[in-house]
Amino acid sequence: MKQHATHHLGRRWTPTILFIAVFLIGASCNQKETTAPEPAAKAPAAPAAVPAPEAVPAPELPAKTQKVVQPETTPDEPQEVVANSATDITAPKPPALKPSVPRPAEPPVPTVLLPGTKMVYSYAGRFENSDEFRFAKGFMSCQWKQGKPVNGPITMNIECSGLVDRASMSPMPPIWDVERTYAWSPDGLREVLDVHESPGAPVVPVSPNDWGFTKALGSLNGSPIAAQCYETPDSEEEQGDDSGERRCLNPRLGVVLWQPWVAAGWVEEEDFRLIEAIPAGQEADTEGRARSESQVRELLATWLKAQNSGDREGYNALYATDFKGIKRTDRTMNEYNRAGWLEDRGKMFKRSMKVQAEELELHAGANRTTLLFYQHWSSGKYKDYGPKLMVIATDGTPRILYEELLWARRK
Repeated sequence: MKQHATHHLGRRWTPTILFIAVFLIGASCNQKETTAPEPAAKAPAAPAAVPAPEAVPAPELPAKTQKVVQPETTPDEPQEVVANSATDITAPKPPALKPSVPRPAEPPVPTVLLPGTKMVYSYAGRFENSDEFRFAKGFMSCQWKQGKPVNGPITMNIECSGLVDRASMSPMPPIWDVERTYAWSPDGLREVLDVHESPGAPVVPVSPNDWGFTKALGSLNGSPIAAQCYETPDSEEEQGDDSGERRCLNPRLGVVLWQPWVAAGWVEEEDFRLIEAIPAGQEADTEGRARSESQVRELLATWLKAQNSGDREGYNALYATDFKGIKRTDRTMNEYNRAGWLEDRGKMFKRSMKVQAEELELHAGANRTTLLFYQHWSSGKYKDYGPKLMVIATDGTPRILYEELLWARRK
């Protein structure tokens, strides 16, 4: 019975005990949430912030970093970088811009020496040693082309063709060295050298007088031209070798006349002359040039006939009023204007003569046609031959503007 009573008492008090335990646990948790632990050192309370007036809202503080914006771009466009450099000292820097395509250095003077220009030169030469003698002649065509960038500016290269025969044992580059690269600089047209080499003097200086030019060239092949010339003999006495050159040029046309020579156990002389320059973009009048070529061939035939038949008046009528000419024999050389030339030739008509033109070559240019041929001339016991240069003005009735026997060899 005692055991039964104890069991009955436990069943009676169990709910009461559970209720008291739940109450005590809940009170303890509530005290922990509302009662903060006391700090070791109590900080003074910050003053309350004064709100800004409603009419002037408080500005937003700048963010310490902003997102770098990198929009999609093409490979040639620089990427745009947006950053707040005032607050972010580590803001990324924009990438380096790609270098723009180099452009040719602007020539300091008006010139045709630019990519695309075509230059045409006449050529004559003679070679002689103890066993051989020969002449050579022809035309050379050169084209300026854009080269690769070298140390900044776009450069130029030149390609030449057409000259298949030269009277030289060891020919120097003809006027322009096709192996070289050229570019304009403030003081003239220079050869572009390796970055480790010092550039030399300009090959076409802007101020020729600064480079030892001594003589002005008043005309070339009968046409007025403001060019400066210099001569540079170079003697090697200990070897018995002599060489030199005469070079005439101006910045607009470059080298207009080049006459190198060598005497070293043999003799060789050459003569290069500019006869036409066609700037880029200009087309040659093919039909007009063909017509001029036909007329010039007729004039040459008339010129030969007049001399061989003794027709002095017909001969004189073929020469332009502003004609210039150079007469050569195997020993002499004389320069004439029209009046002087016809007076000298008047003596020639007093005796019969025979004149022939062989191996004719010609270049029909704009208003000018240049002829190269071997002239064989004889009168009485005197006979000679050599390469002759003749320029015909074709802007109207064809007339002889210039004539020169470049060398004469007595037969």
